[in-house]
Amino acid sequence: MIEGICASRHLPALGVAIVRLGREPEVYVTGVRTAGGRDRGQVGDTWHLGSDTKAFTAALVAYYIDKHKGAYSDRIAGLLNVSKPDPAYAQKTVADLLDMMGNLAHDPDKGWFYYQGLGGNGSQRRQAAAEDVLTTAPHGIKLGQFNYSNTGYTLLGHIAEDWAYMPYEDALTAKILKPLRITSGGFGPNPPGEPQPHVDGKPVTSGVLDNPAVMTPAGRLRISLGDWSLWIEQVMLSVRGEHSLLADSYGARIRSAEADNTYVNGWIKMRRGWSRGPVLTHAGTNTLNYSVAWVAPAEGVAYLAVTNDGGANAAPALDEAVSGLIRGQ
Repeated sequence: MIEGICASRHLPALGVAIVRLGREPEVYVTGVRTAGGRDRGQVGDTWHLGSDTKAFTAALVAYYIDKHKGAYSDRIAGLLNVSKPDPAYAQKTVADLLDMMGNLAHDPDKGWFYYQGLGGNGSQRRQAAAEDVLTTAPHGIKLGQFNYSNTGYTLLGHIAEDWAYMPYEDALTAKILKPLRITSGGFGPNPPGEPQPHVDGKPVTSGVLDNPAVMTPAGRLRISLGDWSLWIEQVMLSVRGEHSLLADSYGARIRSAEADNTYVNGWIKMRRGWSRGPVLTHAGTNTLNYSVAWVAPAEGVAYLAVTNDGGANAAPALDEAVSGLIRGQ
């Protein structure tokens, strides 16, 4: 099935995974790591998750909250030491950012590359972004309503690294990835010898190959399909209220949210006819790669799809692949 989709959609490579609780995941990959080459994709390759990183960041925040480092009701301006926030942000909490209700724009006005170009480390750059964003009146968004925001999840990653006393990347590795025995996790573009980025079937070998590192908490994790499956299994257990390696509050917040296209903890919670309970979904792209996850906790099954292409055919191809997996079960 995925060979046909990969060919008809003119993608370099396409990978899928079927995750079932208590069983080894089924992982399938077809295509090549670089268009025009002979180096075929392998089941152990890593794939760029883009905004599917956000659910990992939410789990890291939940970890520290359950360790009493902070609370979902904490106001973000106070946590980030912004003394005079704009009124639109003064009352906004950690929970608001997790649910995309923080009145924050998709990205900062100055752009992420501006902050990446500042001196200091990643934490200091994220702090500079926080101070700029939270003291500037929002524009172009509907206050008090859902606004999808890389900014909010970048600030959440910065809050987590403050609680952790270590960089976000180290905290996520130590508290989320390692306990789940995820060994392939990394940040940024894929290294040589793994699936390389493309747009509309054409390799991208120079210029900007990923989101800037300052926004890693919102979208720069790369991981193998097998390891992503380990994560998804723990998400399902947590949402079902069963024993999980994730913080208790992570799944509890998702369970308590309405299943009405509601954003919560890095997922969109909705209803679909193929599951007897709510399902979770999210897609991710850095414009050069694409990923999507569909999770049915009630059935204990999930479907993942990835491609090393961020062009126009990527999203419909992955949707087609997931639909095929669901029909085949």
